[in-house]
Amino acid sequence: MEEEVEVQDPGDNPMKMQKLATLRMGTRSLCERPVDETWPQFVERSRGFLTEDSPKTLFQSFVQEYDVSKAYAQFALTFEACRDDAGRLSPADWSQASGRFPFQVMRDTLKGLPHKLQELFHLFEKRASLSDFVTNGTRFCQGGRLAGRHCVVVGCGPVGFRAAIELRLLGARVTIVDKRETFSRINILHLWEWTGDDLKGLGAKVFSPPTGLFGADPSLLHSGINEIQSLLMKVSLLLGVEVLFGVKFVKLEARASGARVYLEPASTGAPPSPVGAKAIDGVGVLLAANGFTGKAGLMPIVGLAGMESIPMGFKSQPRIGLIANFRPTGGVEERRLRSFALAKQFFKRKFAEAYESTGAALENVVYVKGEGTHYCVMTVSKESLLATGVLLEERSGSELLASSNVDTAKLDALARALLSLRWVSYAPPVLPTLEFDLGGESVENVIPTGLFDFSRQFRAQPAFAVQGEGSGAFCIAPIGDALIEPFWPQGLGVIRGFLGALDACASVKRWSCGEDLERIVADHAAANNQLQNLNAESRQKILKDNFKTYGLMPQTRYKQL
Repeated sequence: MEEEVEVQDPGDNPMKMQKLATLRMGTRSLCERPVDETWPQFVERSRGFLTEDSPKTLFQSFVQEYDVSKAYAQFALTFEACRDDAGRLSPADWSQASGRFPFQVMRDTLKGLPHKLQELFHLFEKRASLSDFVTNGTRFCQGGRLAGRHCVVVGCGPVGFRAAIELRLLGARVTIVDKRETFSRINILHLWEWTGDDLKGLGAKVFSPPTGLFGADPSLLHSGINEIQSLLMKVSLLLGVEVLFGVKFVKLEARASGARVYLEPASTGAPPSPVGAKAIDGVGVLLAANGFTGKAGLMPIVGLAGMESIPMGFKSQPRIGLIANFRPTGGVEERRLRSFALAKQFFKRKFAEAYESTGAALENVVYVKGEGTHYCVMTVSKESLLATGVLLEERSGSELLASSNVDTAKLDALARALLSLRWVSYAPPVLPTLEFDLGGESVENVIPTGLFDFSRQFRAQPAFAVQGEGSGAFCIAPIGDALIEPFWPQGLGVIRGFLGALDACASVKRWSCGEDLERIVADHAAANNQLQNLNAESRQKILKDNFKTYGLMPQTRYKQL
């Protein structure tokens, strides 16, 4: 008997939908990009975003803020006010403060906060005091090989932020950079249970976004990429990570005192963050979390560590994904919609009916009713795309899905036809329901419907290396999609990304503490082998059963280490 999997939705809130749209767009300063902006200058610039308010109110707004620029400004003004009141920290730049985390300064200064926000401080204090990070009052990466050194993470995606948080908890001085200035990726990710639990431990049920109902249905937990980014950016700031937007990584240069990272502006306008320096000296760690398209994801480290991208292909026909995002209506009928995930092998009759109705031969279909988008992704056969005229002709390699070979109007029409079908018995069909709310008008796309090819995946090798000698040595490692491209139908991107980020930070910790490099590299390779073989079918064989005991070190997570 076929069973339908229903995903409970957090409810409909037009105000939150509008805020998510704001999150995608962001707020830009009207002034030109400052040159060599100091922290006090950024604080003054931040005042232009906001109406003057008390530190307590600013912090409450920061926790609930959807706009990147406003959230950063609220943090800056709150911390500056708390620092002045407490008189404990010098210099003013919070990322330079080695003794205390910003959240600790705020906690000790902001009195009378709601219990929920006090619980946020408790979560952070609990995490920061774990033996993974500190022993006898000293954090593992405050001294040793990283004493006076800098850690740089390239890429402000969920995995980059997660690694930056872990390094900061270890006591390292951390800067994370990204050429983008807003969180515009609205696609929704399927999260494994441990990933959701990890995010809850970082305040996912307190911050907005995501929402207070995050994780209400652990059987099919999901969240938007931009929602996770917003959450982890706030956590990063509260832990003292220097977050720089609107800057591009240029190159890494080995020097006698450690590596130098060169940066350049990605735009002429003022970013939502402080304007970073053009170079960062004394770099002891570089983590590449900037995605992966062939060798592009390895560009920060190719040539320095002998790293290369290894193609991994499927033996079957080309794997093509169709992805569509439709704008929420905020109407009454929309509330009846429910998320679902179906695979052809379990619902053969439904998929046969879909083929007869639309001409699309699907392997699976996932629909998620998000706050800012109605998100749908499915695997569709090349033959049916050719037969329906979506693909104009047979081509090889990357040319198959080249823009010149795709009829975008027919592609969008096909996606709409598929989402007009009633896939599950417990909810109405998606598009007709949305159109009813709009009085019969067509539903807008949030972004254009698209196709992507996941027939070939790439993996970076080796996964961890150290270059240079003595005081000039530095670690380099790809993480996230830069380490291994995900297989999207199984939600592998974030689970592999977060686990890989912890693996990299564990190796950095060991290297900083003076352990033998050959042993570290060998152990990291063993952990990476477990990570690369992790999927929905192998999870029970690879991962330990009780995820509540997972920690920084790989042996707490992988069974075969």
